[in-house]
Amino acid sequence: MLSVIGDYDGFANADVDAYAPAGQYSPSIGSTSGLAFAAAKPTFVVRAGNDNQGQSFPIYYSDNSGGGWTKFASKPSDGGAASSGQVAVSADGGAVLWSPDGLNNTYRTTNLGATWKAATGLSQQSAVPVSDPVNPQKFYAFNPSSGNVLVSTDGGAAFNQAGSAGNGGSKIMRAAPGREGDLWIAKGGLLRSTNSGGAFAAVGNVSGCTAVGFGAAAPGHTYPAVYIWGKAGGGPLGIYRSDDIGATWVRINDDAHQYGGPGNGEFVQGDANVYGRVYMSTAGRGIIYGDLGSKVAIRESARPGAAGPLIRVSGDHGGAFTSELTFTMTGIRETGPGGSRFSLMDLRGHLAASGPLKVSREGSATFAYRGARLVAGAYIVQLEMGSAISQSRVMLPR
Repeated sequence: MLSVIGDYDGFANADVDAYAPAGQYSPSIGSTSGLAFAAAKPTFVVRAGNDNQGQSFPIYYSDNSGGGWTKFASKPSDGGAASSGQVAVSADGGAVLWSPDGLNNTYRTTNLGATWKAATGLSQQSAVPVSDPVNPQKFYAFNPSSGNVLVSTDGGAAFNQAGSAGNGGSKIMRAAPGREGDLWIAKGGLLRSTNSGGAFAAVGNVSGCTAVGFGAAAPGHTYPAVYIWGKAGGGPLGIYRSDDIGATWVRINDDAHQYGGPGNGEFVQGDANVYGRVYMSTAGRGIIYGDLGSKVAIRESARPGAAGPLIRVSGDHGGAFTSELTFTMTGIRETGPGGSRFSLMDLRGHLAASGPLKVSREGSATFAYRGARLVAGAYIVQLEMGSAISQSRVMLPR
């Protein structure tokens, strides 16, 4: 995963659960605001950031997926103190667009900064250009002030109006991976165009939407999974995923895991390689991510002894932010007048769940866990049956 962030440049994480082995990007920019890659040549990446009042160079490229960075040959000669802003890279990596923060021009280079020229037709302060992931000649931009959607068909040299999406909303437009001219805009509702911005239609039952992104398609599907921050299907504000191009939505976080929403990063983005994995920017808390996990087959606990009940666990413990598990117990041989109780704790004794348990005459019972995501590993199930206490170890597999 490649990321950029204020103050600390950004990181190239081969493992999202471990600190980037090379540390933050070098050479350092500091606060880095723009990051883009070539869809057909994803090892080619560009980043832009603050020039720190001339103390650092503001735009670099990498040919090895962020493993090393080289500064562009120059900055635009008429760009003044060009700094920060957003970047876009054509699908083949042949053209780079840079919209420095606070400037009305977007600049284009086809020779890694040896020369720059302002793109015509895109006189928009702090524009956010986006490249078509299939056609290297196409770039797009959305102006929320006017509602105009602009398209370039000559590699970003010139832009013309393609259509209108109505004013307001985010200036960030997303292009669906692997498809030409398939554009989405979060602007309260959710809009989609399939003809390079010529016309837009509302998607699904969506409101309060401020970010949209894409990830690996669900098994058996060809269209990328769509992720949003907003409200869908009459549900509350949160992170939602659609596996059917917005026809239906499922919320994948809960009220305890909102993280303040996407903040000024304005992104909810799926992993291109791992179905169900989603990343979200936050307001000062870095990038959070969640995994769908895998539906586990029935797993049996190790039985500590003949007197211990047999415990089977089924369900999904590796949801993005929640787990849904059912514990089925058989062979419960002792009960008492005080009633029975189920408790689930980790090996350090931290309680994950607890509740009353109804035991049948045959000595079986079930307990449904619906709560915060449980990580893979060993847990202790404790059954209190009157004055008797039984503990069994269960494993939640990866």
